[in-house]
Parts: sequence; structure tokens; C-alpha cells
Amino acid sequence: MLLLSCGHSADQTTIDPPLINASSVAISVSPANVALVAGKTQQFNATVTGSDNAGVVWSVDKTVAGNATIGTISSTGLYTAPPDAGNHSVSARAMADQTKTASAQVTIMVPAESVAEVVTERYDNRRTGLNSTETMLTPLNVNSSSFGKIASYRIDGFAFAQPLYIPNLDIPGHGTMDVVYVATEHDSVYAFDASGKVSGSLWQRSFIDPENGIRTVAQSEVGSTIYPEIGITSTPVIDPKSQLLYIEALTEENGTFIQRIHALDLTTGEERLGGPVVIGATMLGINFDAKLELQRASLLLQNGMLYVAFASHGDYGAYHGWVLAYDASTLKQTAAWMDTGGGKQGGIWMSGCGLSADDDGNVYLVSGNGTFDAASDGPDYGDSVVKLSPGLAVQDYFTPFNQTTLREDDLDLGSSGLMLIPNTTLATVAGKQGILYLLETTNLGKFHLGGDNQIVQSLPDSIGTGEEDRNFSTAAFFNDFIYYVGQNDTLKQFQLAGGKLNPTPVAVSTHTFGAFGAQPAVSSNGNQDGILWVVEHVPNGANGVLHAYNASNVAIELYNSSQTGTRDSFGSATKFSVATVASGRVYVGGESQLAIFGLLH
Repeated sequence: MLLLSCGHSADQTTIDPPLINASSVAISVSPANVALVAGKTQQFNATVTGSDNAGVVWSVDKTVAGNATIGTISSTGLYTAPPDAGNHSVSARAMADQTKTASAQVTIMVPAESVAEVVTERYDNRRTGLNSTETMLTPLNVNSSSFGKIASYRIDGFAFAQPLYIPNLDIPGHGTMDVVYVATEHDSVYAFDASGKVSGSLWQRSFIDPENGIRTVAQSEVGSTIYPEIGITSTPVIDPKSQLLYIEALTEENGTFIQRIHALDLTTGEERLGGPVVIGATMLGINFDAKLELQRASLLLQNGMLYVAFASHGDYGAYHGWVLAYDASTLKQTAAWMDTGGGKQGGIWMSGCGLSADDDGNVYLVSGNGTFDAASDGPDYGDSVVKLSPGLAVQDYFTPFNQTTLREDDLDLGSSGLMLIPNTTLATVAGKQGILYLLETTNLGKFHLGGDNQIVQSLPDSIGTGEEDRNFSTAAFFNDFIYYVGQNDTLKQFQLAGGKLNPTPVAVSTHTFGAFGAQPAVSSNGNQDGILWVVEHVPNGANGVLHAYNASNVAIELYNSSQTGTRDSFGSATKFSVATVASGRVYVGGESQLAIFGLLH
């Protein structure tokens, strides 16, 4: 029987197109989720199965080809992000069966107009390891397909110092650009284009002159744990207002060992404030010895004062832990303090962490193994957390009850720095024993023979594994989580609640870190999109690894630089290295290069 359509006469015959079984056609779009910077592009791909016709029609928010407001997409799937932040849906409709579509979700990000500076080690004077102004890098786009190494610069020595970052700086001969600074053990300071696009350094300053007998110090001369040479070890500090970069450098000059403070112009590298100042001090009849003292802890700039702390080259010689204060505008020394004035040792290493400072200008340090008699009003503070006034007068201290054991067994409390927990008066530290201490900075607790029940909390066996030297890691902070990476241990995430730490980590990484553990750092956009960054030092000259974890659950690894073969390799990493995250890029200083990581699209 012939069926007639309405409005057609009986002598008209219609021929319907061949039917396609709807269940035989399927379509998918990849990638399924993308975070994209405004104005950037992303290639999407559509896969059609169940038909020989692979053609698709692309849309954005159901608008074919999109538009300038929501972003445009070409016939081949190349999406161009709009100028404004927002969320959009990119869809492909199968031409073989127009009932079949697939979509991908796109988040458009606009970088903050005022990008945060990174002017000191671990981002702030509390040493939180937190940059909470990162809007471009998120757990969504930090993965091996979207993120990786985008550039690198050769450097002339090991970089133990954390790279520092200043945006929108006018560099003579180059114009306005973002700049990253790195210092090396070969006594050099570099300024590089932070985007990695300018070939070579913007400027380089060297403090050696071999032809005139001025050189770095060889490891063999001082018995240091740093090899093969010692020059600039600590992380410098920047005063963005005066546009000065403060550096502490060691040189050997025709047989004489000299340590100096340099104040360099950020834009040119030239000496300012009348040139460098030679470091020296005398207290209680003891002279500062530039050969014995290693300037390991990062520099602290606080309320117009520059603080410099010292330890030794691997427990070599009759050293002491010193703290010296300088007027940052003149480089005139204003105060000096020694933590073992009546004894010896007490080095201030902290695995490179800087002295901490609170909002009142008080300065905090953690000393290593050494003599202790402060409990009987003596001047010695070995294996102690010490709180100093801005003028370096002792205000308070905490010393573990087993300090004698710490000293005799070389189990330095000061193998890590003190992190002052934001929005509280609490602080956390963990020494070589792997005991996590939670302290009240308004009452550190001093010394109690027989136990540490006078402090807020003490968690034995929390960090690291083995019988000794369990921890060299300084804590990082994010959203009331505290992170440590102990030696031969996993990355551990502790929760702070009700003024105390849950003794059991809420999450741990699946990866175990080896010798020396690692120094965690976090980037986030306020309280959202937290990423925990770790630079892994692999012994025996092997390639280092940059790891990224979801900071809300570190059991989830987002990325590591070994996932794509050699694409993201950056050579050997230095121990105790801290990643610098700024404006959508991650900077890692290694043994031979400064590596820059970022979004690949």
C-alpha cells in the first residue's frame, strides 16, 4: 500500500534516504576537560565510529562555530578562547547521525593583573611554602599532556638557592618583562627572562676573578657537605621597593677566606649602597671565622633589617651558630648574636630554610647539635628553637628534653626550619629524629627535664624512616593542612584542627622519596586549586624529578617530569631544592640549569 504525505497527490512518489541504525554511530571528543588561558588556543579532536562518514559540526555553547564572546572553533576543531573568564562547552555533532553529539568542558582563566612577587625563600617570612595567588595552574591542567618543561637556561654551578621572581620589571635594552633570578655555587647571580623566550641571561654578575686569585672555595678546603665548590649557597632576598637583590657570597682570595653581603640592582646587577660589605663580628671574645662558617640559611629581610645566619661546613672546626643583623639601606651591622657563646657548635643550617619572622618582627631560628645550658641561664642554645627580638635579644626558646642525646648522636633539631602557621600563634618543626613538634610562639616552653608535655604537641616517629636522620624537610601549609617529606618516606599530609594536628596523616603519596626527602611548596588560588610541588633529588647524578600533587589529597599525583620520557628532563636536582611557582610557571634550579615548566598550549 502506498502511503501519501499530506499535500501530495497520488502520482507523486517519495524516496526516503537510507536509514542508519542509530546505535551503530558513536562520537567522542578529546580532551574532555581543559583549563585555558584567555586568548589561547586548544585543539580538540572528534572520533566517529560506526560509519564511514567521520565529518562533524563543531559548536560552542550550542552555537555553531562559536563567537567572540564564548570563543570560536574552526571546522577542524581548533578552539580560540574568549578574552573573559568563564566556563564553556565545546561540542561536536556527527554528520552521519545528527542525533549523536559529544562535548568537552572548557574553563577560561584570566591571569591576575598584579602578579605576586616571589622575593624570599618559601614565599614569605613565615616560611609557609605557599603562593596563594596562582590563578593559571590548577589540578585540571597540570598533567603530562597539558603541562611540561617549556624552556631552560644553562647556569655555571649548582643552584641550592630557590629562584626568585619579579614581574613587570624594566630591564635596560630589553624593555618591560617578568624576571627570574638564580644564584649558584660558582659565585654567580643571573637574571633571566621568566618566560624563557629571551636567549641567554638579561645580566650576569660574577664575584670571582681567577686571574687575580679570587675564586670559589673547594670542598676539600673546608670539609663541606656541599660539592664541588662553595660560593653562594643561601637563597637571596629582594626588596622590591628599592629594587635591590641582597646576596651573601663566599670567596677565597689568595689564601684568605672572605664572606660578603652584596646589594645588587635588580635591573642591571650593579653593586648598590656603596659596594659589598665584608662580614665580621666579635662576641664574648670569639671572632667570626669566615672559613669555618657556612652561610646556609636563606636571608631574611624584615622591617628594613637584613638578617644573616651561619652554621658550618659539615661539623668542621670550632664553629658557632651566628645571627647578624644589618640595616638594609646602608649595610651597616646593627646587632650580632651567637647561640653557643659559652660553648661550641649549634649551627643554623635548617636545610636552607630561612629564619622565620612574625608580624611583630620577632625572628625565629632552629639550631643544630651543640652545647646547651640555657635552662640554667647560660648562653648556649644547641638543638633549640629560639625566638629573638628584632635587635637579637633572646625572648623565648624551646629545647627538647632529650637534647643531650640529640647532641651526642648528631640528631640536629635544626635539620629543618620553623614554619609559622598562618592566622595562628602556632609553629611546627621536625628535626632529624622525625618527631613533629607543634609549638605556641607566645610561650615556646623552654626546657623540661624528662618530657616535652609543656608544649602543644609532640608526635614521635611521624616523619621519615630508619634509626636516624629521618627528616630534613620544612613544612608547607595550605587550608589547615601541613605537609612534610621525610627521608626515605612518602609525602605526608597532616590536618590541623582545634589547635592540634591529627597524629595520623589524612593522605600520603604512593611514591617514596629517598635520601634527604624533599621540600614541599604549594600553589593555589586562595583556598582553591591547591597543588603541592616537590623537587626530588635523586642521588648519584641521576635526573631530578618535579612532582605535582593535589594538595587536598596528596594520594593523587597530577604530574611528574619523568612521565614523558626525556621531554621534561632538567638534569640533576640539588638537595633541599624548593620549586618557585609564579604566574603560571614553575622554576626549578638544578646542578646545571634553571628549568622553566608551564602550560604547553
